[in-house]
Amino acid sequence: MDGFEGRKGSQKKQIGLNAEKIAAAYLESHGYRIIDRNFYCKAGELDIIAIQNEELVFVEVRSRHSEESLSPLFTLTDKKRRSIKKAAQVYVTKKSIERPVRFDFIVVTMTPEPQIEIFENVFFELPTG
Repeated sequence: MDGFEGRKGSQKKQIGLNAEKIAAAYLESHGYRIIDRNFYCKAGELDIIAIQNEELVFVEVRSRHSEESLSPLFTLTDKKRRSIKKAAQVYVTKKSIERPVRFDFIVVTMTPEPQIEIFENVFFELPTG
């Protein structure tokens, strides 16, 4: 890897962290209570974990540069969904949480005034048992 790729990766990571910060503030202003961020385990990563209306909400955050860009919603592949579900199962087990679970997806368009789109319950809850 040359120096340019390293800087580009670092820049991409910073954009992602900024998008997560913007998403967390948006969620809090809309009644979500953030209880954890950036949970990592072997199964995968969870960007934001929150509670809203007694549901445990796992939120995947994606950013894009303009409204004309293809929506990052299309990047939520079956493989990524499986990874998020597995990581969520690890989280629920590790924290001994017993409440309904939901998976939301937020797209932050990084324009001068960030635009936020939220998609609630983008895929089925965790299996029980």
